[in-house]
Amino acid sequence: RTDEETSLSKSNAALIERAHRKIDLSDTYRIHQQKEAGPSL
Repeated sequence: RTDEETSLSKSNAALIERAHRKIDLSDTYRIHQQKEAGPSL
């Protein structure tokens, strides 16, 4: 495994982590909006 591959996989992992964090944030935001609006059931 070359250094280039290692750094590439590291940057990929960082991108994926950032994407997951964005998804978590949007989920938290959506849940918060639902709480503000009241139960949707």
